[in-house]
Amino acid sequence: MTANTPSGVGKPPTPEEIVELSSRLDLLPAVYALACETLPEMPLHAPLEMPSYERWVEEDATGPDVLAGGTLIALDGGTVVGFSGLIRRAADPHLAEHGL
Repeated sequence: MTANTPSGVGKPPTPEEIVELSSRLDLLPAVYALACETLPEMPLHAPLEMPSYERWVEEDATGPDVLAGGTLIALDGGTVVGFSGLIRRAADPHLAEHGL
């Protein structure tokens, strides 16, 4: 626990391995499950409603706006413990945003 860690919250896991999603498409269901569990907790101006698995895969995981090599998955003992992805911004193709 660090000085910035709230009381009662454990230390986040240190992943054993970071892989590109493109090399482990078999992990898509586990990444989606983690997204469904965690993304709705983000403090946003409006509640986040997760799309269907099929829509999420197309728009946020493998679609044309997802940057190749830009989606990383953190594994701990083979279990998905985190993920991060970059999505091309429609307004400027030279920019990307964190798609979580």
